[in-house]
Amino acid sequence: GEGMHRFTDPTDGETYVYTQLFLDDIQRVFAAFDQPDLKSVFDVSVTAPEGWQVLANGITEDLGAGRWRAATTPLISTYLVAVAAGPWHSVRTEHRGLPFGIHCRRSLAPHLDTDADEILDITRALYDRYHEKFQEPYPFDSYDQAFVPEFNAGAMENPGLVTFRDDFVFRSAVTDTERQTRAMVIAHEMAHMWFGDLVTLKWWDDIWLNESFAEYMGYQTTLEATRFTQPWVEFGVTRKSWGYDADQRPST
Repeated sequence: GEGMHRFTDPTDGETYVYTQLFLDDIQRVFAAFDQPDLKSVFDVSVTAPEGWQVLANGITEDLGAGRWRAATTPLISTYLVAVAAGPWHSVRTEHRGLPFGIHCRRSLAPHLDTDADEILDITRALYDRYHEKFQEPYPFDSYDQAFVPEFNAGAMENPGLVTFRDDFVFRSAVTDTERQTRAMVIAHEMAHMWFGDLVTLKWWDDIWLNESFAEYMGYQTTLEATRFTQPWVEFGVTRKSWGYDADQRPST
């Protein structure tokens, strides 16, 4: 779950790989500074097994014979470089002229398809609401959301390729609160496209602001843009105590 993670699905034997480079795990994949204000443009090419699909920060092009090339990124921090490759099941659409997609491993395809309309409708609504909030337009060329296996966190705000733990692809009936939580996480990660990815902290001791702002935006924008009416109740129940705990630490 750190650096480049490889997973073989016990259901069908298919294999997937994806990157998780936050905070300082970039050097597990290639040599780079792990200082967030040292940004660069990245040209990524991938050679993968036939039948795999490669996702990255930018739109990817299938060159044939298992070779893929991603569009050159804008300036981004090294910890935000992302690649996810495998025989993904994908649901794709377009919004405001940009390609949007959601992806999961093939064995979860029926479950993703069941919720695809809800996930994409929420994504589009949040995207539109953020454009009302922020003067700067979305700064990347596509918006993919990949639900990946064995993920160490809840989600990660890689520009143009947000990764989520694939527990968010619900396999059975869930409560509306769980659906609200998923919407909030989508909103949280999308807020980072502007605050965290476009505008980036100078050093890691400001990560608290990166995350606190995305939490605020996530709950507030979920309330404003989706059908869910109780995100702040959920915040009070599940998140507020984290702040109380952190505030008591001698390091705070």
